[in-house]
Amino acid sequence: MADNTRFGVQLSDLPVELEFGEWGVLEIIQALDLFDNAHTYFDQEDVQKAEQGRRAYIQAAWRYYDGHHRKPLVVKPGENDDNILLNYCRTIVDDSVAWLWGHPETGILQMQIDELGVPADVEASEIAEDATTTRLEAAIDLLNQVYRLSGGFPFFQRWGKNGTLAGHFFIKIVPQTGEIPARLVVLDPEMVSIMADPLDKTRALAYKIEWERVIKEPNGRKNTYLHRQLIVRLAGEQTEAWLVADFRAKKQVQRRKWELINGPFAWPWNWAPIVDGRTWFMADNTGA
Repeated sequence: MADNTRFGVQLSDLPVELEFGEWGVLEIIQALDLFDNAHTYFDQEDVQKAEQGRRAYIQAAWRYYDGHHRKPLVVKPGENDDNILLNYCRTIVDDSVAWLWGHPETGILQMQIDELGVPADVEASEIAEDATTTRLEAAIDLLNQVYRLSGGFPFFQRWGKNGTLAGHFFIKIVPQTGEIPARLVVLDPEMVSIMADPLDKTRALAYKIEWERVIKEPNGRKNTYLHRQLIVRLAGEQTEAWLVADFRAKKQVQRRKWELINGPFAWPWNWAPIVDGRTWFMADNTGA
């Protein structure tokens, strides 16, 4: 009898196919194969070691930012500590972020969307019945709402500080219900990894967001699970599409069995759910 189970879920409990609008349709078996390939990549020993090294680098940067520096002079028992430590790391990071984003009113770069009015060349079909709102003005209003829902100006400060210390920033687009379509979330760079195109390191083929969670089992015992969200690219000739699904596996086992706990979902737009970029170069597995 053929095995009709994938990632701990019966195939009969999943949709037969996923629709991606302009991109087309993908059978569920093909979608699960893509997730399987992504798991295989991220679970490779060399990739895991590279991720551990990158996380250690980020943690060291935060320690220096917080003032926990190595003392250059060895202090022997009973001797005075002649080390004088000045935290220029925090000063440099804070000044850089302040110069880039600064204050909402005085920063070099700031979130500012002006009311542009109705341009003279706007077609009549673009003007509302009351002749006061254009498509452009509606878009401006929507961006302002997304800006406020995303936390306002502190969003940019989190973006700047995380990107400066980690060398790579990640912003997740989180869909919302209602009139505002999405909010933007600055992710912890330690949680995110990229599977890049081997021939183009700037092109992400998949993103992995991973974190730990302690869960109390029905028998009363507690187990530590790794929760992993995979976001996988579907390439196309004219457009692209993205798949999203959530998995979990016990952390303590050597050979992990990933269980599907949510999804898979067809991302409704042809751009990725994550926006990322380098702030400085580091030889890791997060792309160039």
